Amino acid sequence: MSAPPARIAMLASCVTREALLTGGRPLRSLAANYARISLASLTAPFPGCPGIDPGIVERLDRPAAVRHWLRAELCKTVPHALAEARPDVLLLDLAEERFDLLVLPSGLILNASLDLVESGLLETPALAGARRVPRLSAEAWDLWEAGLARFAALATSLPACRIVLHRFRWARRAQGTAVLPAALAILPGQPIVRAADHDALLGRLQDRFLAVFPGTQVLEAPPELCLADPEHRWGLSPLHFVPAYHRAIAETWHSLEGALP
Repeated sequence: MSAPPARIAMLASCVTREALLTGGRPLRSLAANYARISLASLTAPFPGCPGIDPGIVERLDRPAAVRHWLRAELCKTVPHALAEARPDVLLLDLAEERFDLLVLPSGLILNASLDLVESGLLETPALAGARRVPRLSAEAWDLWEAGLARFAALATSLPACRIVLHRFRWARRAQGTAVLPAALAILPGQPIVRAADHDALLGRLQDRFLAVFPGTQVLEAPPELCLADPEHRWGLSPLHFVPAYHRAIAETWHSLEGALP
């Protein structure tokens, strides 16, 4: 009798999800799936969610997956979900760390993702007092490091879980004759930032994560494939890679997945 497939949990952005779907095969036994969450906001430094009504998320006119991610972000349900899922593998990337952070008067931290901004929840009384912390600031780094430490403590409750990091950098050039902008707004209406600064931040975050989790298995494509796709369905962006990049990641992952116990 064959063993059941490995249970997989994902804390990953559309960069990883799109790459894995390119292979044409769904993830086997996906036990948990979260996106739009920063390691700074994944867990709370205290129990509970003061002033936040989880039911407000259910009333949003948003896709079910988005409501699932927003509920996890607001109510900090990921630690409990991972404990219940007991994953054999945790696959994550750090692309969601490009958004600014929000700090509520209670001390609760949120990732100011596009989904959170577009949800309208930031205008509700519970979140209206949030203070924005620019992602490239020293304060945001300190908040992220504190969140990483809480995540490391959480990981000790999953001793049999292997961690796989999809490591990549922002594309510095596009395929063909298209030209990537040197500066851009992370979200519409926000200040313009240099793409090189966010690329450097992503590299620094990944290096720090691997220093804290030295046993992490790295999922990575050859650097020459890290090209922005001018024909991407969501438009030209340093994080919208060409199909060849996605195929390389999908093939590497499927090879790894096939070797899982």
